[in-house]
Amino acid sequence: MFSPEEMTRYRSGWQRRQAARMAARARRQERAWQVAREAARLLRETFGAEAVWVFGSLARGRMDEASDIDLAVSGLAERWLYRAIGQLQALDADFPIDLVRLEEASPSLRKRIETEGIPL
Repeated sequence: MFSPEEMTRYRSGWQRRQAARMAARARRQERAWQVAREAARLLRETFGAEAVWVFGSLARGRMDEASDIDLAVSGLAERWLYRAIGQLQALDADFPIDLVRLEEASPSLRKRIETEGIPL
């Protein structure tokens, strides 16, 4: 059994660790938004994309340390897809980017993007 003093120290340590985890998650999420905006700029300026949306865990505010960045794009010519993906992956090694051409998305994924997607 723990004494009241030991329990107080335990709770205090747990609270500090929890606060540090939350701060790290917030920093990661902010950096993910920066990378997503940079990716959208790259897709528009270099590859002629018409529109870019972020969806998935980043759009829902539920990104964790294992999350990737989900982007949907319209107007990206199919011939540029793999080159674009390669350049997106080089933006930040900590954030894998999953790129979906809206024109090729399944109806259910397209509906999800239209519902929860955030234009960039």
